[in-house]
Amino acid sequence: MYFESEVFVLPKVKYQMYHNNKFYASLGNKIIVREKDNSQWNDYIIIEKLSLINYFELYNRLLRHGIHNFYKIDEYIDCIIIKANILFYNNKELVNVLKLENGSRPLRNGIVYKSDHIIYSEYYGNKDRQPVNIYKYNFIEDKREIIYTFNNIRHIHFIQEDIKDHDRLYIGTGDLDNECGFYIFNLQKKK
Repeated sequence: MYFESEVFVLPKVKYQMYHNNKFYASLGNKIIVREKDNSQWNDYIIIEKLSLINYFELYNRLLRHGIHNFYKIDEYIDCIIIKANILFYNNKELVNVLKLENGSRPLRNGIVYKSDHIIYSEYYGNKDRQPVNIYKYNFIEDKREIIYTFNNIRHIHFIQEDIKDHDRLYIGTGDLDNECGFYIFNLQKKK
């Protein structure tokens, strides 16, 4: 149990998302939750792959460790991104782990989530400008497919879903001059 007004709490709560009148945040090796009208935080999920060292932000920052992102997919399914892994929980029990091949994570706005799959790209240095893929990963069937490949870019900065047309994605690329772009992608047409 944690209260925001407690002065002696050293680790900083990292807000992750707001869903159904609840705030979700990360703190060290856990996801914590609180009601909108309450300042008391409660443990939600403890991530066994992390440890007490993950309470130190400098350690997490230098080594790209800790909890990068949290997504509440529905009332039962949660998605947590830690270094080189995307963890899927059902009723707070770990049910699936997707190991990333390149880099430590997608960026904060680098995942679009649906009821049975996510769409993501891996964020990494890519100094040789290898092709960069956008993936669709079905976390229920543990099945991954490439839905688009970019050439001559460094990496993907964001993937966002259109709020009205859920088959339309907005994708931002980078980093230098002609590598920087804003693309509209249609999931049905895969272009």
